[in-house]
Amino acid sequence: MAERLKDKILDADKMVDVICEPDAYRDLPHLLKEVDYGQNGINTLLSLEETYADINPVRISKNSISAFVSAMRGCNNMCSFCIVPFTRGRERSRPVKSIVKEVSELWKEQVKEVTVLGQNVNSYNDTSGVENPDQPAVSWELSDGFSSMCKVKHVGLRFADLLDRLAIEFPEMRFRYTSPHPKDFPDDLLYVCGETEEDHKDALSLVKTVGYDMAYMFAYSMREKTHAHRKYVDDVLKMSTRGGSQN
Repeated sequence: MAERLKDKILDADKMVDVICEPDAYRDLPHLLKEVDYGQNGINTLLSLEETYADINPVRISKNSISAFVSAMRGCNNMCSFCIVPFTRGRERSRPVKSIVKEVSELWKEQVKEVTVLGQNVNSYNDTSGVENPDQPAVSWELSDGFSSMCKVKHVGLRFADLLDRLAIEFPEMRFRYTSPHPKDFPDDLLYVCGETEEDHKDALSLVKTVGYDMAYMFAYSMREKTHAHRKYVDDVLKMSTRGGSQN
């Protein structure tokens, strides 16, 4: 929003002096000096490296047994109707060791469950320990039937490696993660989750037995600057006049 609406925000009632993208937080001292000199402080540039790995979040509740830990930021999927790669930037991941360190501190605080976060969390890729970034990727296959629009050379540790490390370091802690993408579920990740065929059938049986009458879905939205906005014709409302759904 800051990048897209910065001019409107500055002009609205003249109440805003500083506009700063989250990735530009290190530039805040400079932006505040600009205000002291009578100028507006603006930095809406996305970073290709910023992962916030050296920032420990302040958790207000000291009695909570669950917590969230960010593993990566941004997205490379370039889905037709999605604005995320343009507003949050391309994928960049925290080093495994920084995530392990944060989870270790949570464990000391009696946290029993951690949700690992990422815009496309299971495309996690830690390259911090790669000595030669030009080395060929090792077993970096996508799930069957998927391909990637973004030309990125993957090396280093994957999401399965991260989960495996966390499970070994904290065997009594429960780990969840969101949000994943089907293309990044190769077999090695499925094996680390440890789910058996019987477990999977039990989950399907539960869904059929409960018979859910709704699902949490996002409404259709033609976002500016997306591939769909540039190339597609918005015909959803036309469909709705013929009795179709707007979602």
